[in-house]
Amino acid sequence: MPETEVDPPFEGGASPQEEAPDEHNPSLQGLGSRLRRGAQFAAVALIFTQLISLIQTVFVARLLTVEEIGVFTAGTLFANFAVTIADGGMRAALIQREEDVEKATETAFWASLFTGVIMAGLTLAASPLMTLFFDNDEMVGLVCAATCGTLLIHSLVNVPEALLQRRFNFKRRLVVDPLTAGSFAVVTVTLAFAGFGVWGMVIGLYASQLATLISCWVMCKWRPGKTRPSYRIWRELANFSFPLIVSNLTDRSRDLVQQGLIGRTLDVGALGQYRYGRRIGVLPGTAIIQVASYVLFPAFSRIASDAKRFHDGFLRSLRALWTATMPFSAMLIALGQPMIVVLLGEEWRPAGLFVAAMAGYGPGAAMSAIGMESIKGAGKSRRIHVITGLSIVVGVGGLLLLLPYGLVGVGIAVSIDAVLGGFVSLVLARDLAKVSWRELFRVLVPALVAAAIAGVAVGFLEHTVVHSDQLPILLGLLALAGETLLLLGLFAGILYLIDPSALREILSAVRKRRSGGDDEDQGAEAAEPEPEDEPVGWRRDLLDAPTVVLALPFFADDVATTQVPRRPAAPAGPPRPPVPARPAGPTPPPHGPLLDPPTTALDPVSSLDAPTTAVAATPEHPPNGNGNGSNGNGSNGGRSRLVSVVTRRQGRRTPPTDGDEHGDGS
Repeated sequence: MPETEVDPPFEGGASPQEEAPDEHNPSLQGLGSRLRRGAQFAAVALIFTQLISLIQTVFVARLLTVEEIGVFTAGTLFANFAVTIADGGMRAALIQREEDVEKATETAFWASLFTGVIMAGLTLAASPLMTLFFDNDEMVGLVCAATCGTLLIHSLVNVPEALLQRRFNFKRRLVVDPLTAGSFAVVTVTLAFAGFGVWGMVIGLYASQLATLISCWVMCKWRPGKTRPSYRIWRELANFSFPLIVSNLTDRSRDLVQQGLIGRTLDVGALGQYRYGRRIGVLPGTAIIQVASYVLFPAFSRIASDAKRFHDGFLRSLRALWTATMPFSAMLIALGQPMIVVLLGEEWRPAGLFVAAMAGYGPGAAMSAIGMESIKGAGKSRRIHVITGLSIVVGVGGLLLLLPYGLVGVGIAVSIDAVLGGFVSLVLARDLAKVSWRELFRVLVPALVAAAIAGVAVGFLEHTVVHSDQLPILLGLLALAGETLLLLGLFAGILYLIDPSALREILSAVRKRRSGGDDEDQGAEAAEPEPEDEPVGWRRDLLDAPTVVLALPFFADDVATTQVPRRPAAPAGPPRPPVPARPAGPTPPPHGPLLDPPTTALDPVSSLDAPTTAVAATPEHPPNGNGNGSNGNGSNGGRSRLVSVVTRRQGRRTPPTDGDEHGDGS
């Protein structure tokens, strides 16, 4: 098996030795650094991608008619639905796989290819039905038949994209996504200028799909045929991916029903308004889903077994995404309609109302991104069935109830479905990450309040004073930019007053990313938040210092030490009465070296030594053989003294005499 080349600037600095055991299972060493770097790369790539897409949208909206864009939207409805089945959930199953990765890769490749061929044939066969559904519009059927080949191309991209994401190879975000968006924009705008109309968009779609296919296979370096596919492994992959397929099919079915009802009940032009309004309205949510799913899913899959890292990563990721999304959702409500009119033209004003109505999609996507990726990362994909059922009831039911109100009703239905589905996904993932209700609402409520206040203030300013949609294009863009900055400033200030720890944590994460620090013990994307209310002089590094063991120059059995514990000085009080003088007594003999306080040094003894025995003083002792006193140092033997004698098991059981003790009694 050829070794995957490791690029330290993008792969988190993992050494080749760490990658050598299995190219599909990168080392978790430096995971926090790689995830932060990956989030940065994904964000940078997303900025370029969305900027390219926005420019392409503006040019195409001014080059083509609303009806032509509506025909392209209707013609690609079935292909967009069938691509979910062509994916087959194999991408997510391969990312989450922990064992037999090579065989699972081969199995997923052939399963995806087979499904892609089947779906391409079904799309081609469904083209006449699409013509009949949209009032015998032949162009809709022709576009449906022409785009069936994109399903086959997409099925070939599943495995290389999954492997790149599994390896935390974030070069894909920097290269593939801008290349895909750029190829579609260049080809579509060029052919629209040349008068190709809707076919320019069809050719641009193929150009972008082929660019994605080639770049992913070049970067992946994996090739099929190294092993044989396994039916057993396919069943395991399918068992994991089945709830995901059902969930994705539900989402696609909801979109299919929404767009089908809009195109048939209203008209194809309204479907064009829906497409471009949704294209701009989902920008905050799309940014969240692309960055979060690409980074968080593989991260949560690796740390789900570590309860603390999973808990901390869940909360920090939710705080970051939720705080980043709320001001932009408030901006869509306050400035959505004038922004669409300034960018696309007066004929797109209904799309602006739709954008303002669907502003809840971004916050819903933020909650859903954390909840869904946590559920998938923990391997509990069956919980997604609950979200799927809720989406069917709320999404389709809400659309049917609100469709009589036009595009505004459709936008409100989209917002309700997104917010409710996202919150339920958080509830289902909460116990997996061991997050309490208090922790959850402490993250959600402050940013929601700050965004609401800032949005109301800026919206009142726009619709009563500025009126940017009535200004020339350049002045209108400058006015919108100024109002956006004002809204962001108000949001940040209000959030700081309500919950300063939220901004402190985000700013701390930004500073750590700029400094390039590594935090291997953290969970998903996130730097550790700064602790609150730290005392002056606090130094966290002192608590992390290793324990140093000092070598003693003696053994505990060699020295007996008596230490008196220090006590604080007593408070000042009345003077004590003088202590009466003691009566004069006999002068004590000078102490020898063995009796000097406070430490008595004894010869090493065994662990079975008997305790110290106190011997009462004797009135008189005869002098020893050298004419000195009883202690052999010239002191008077008749004086009273107290001798501490250590009685050993190896010696006598009775206290020895002075002569025996010192060994000089001869």
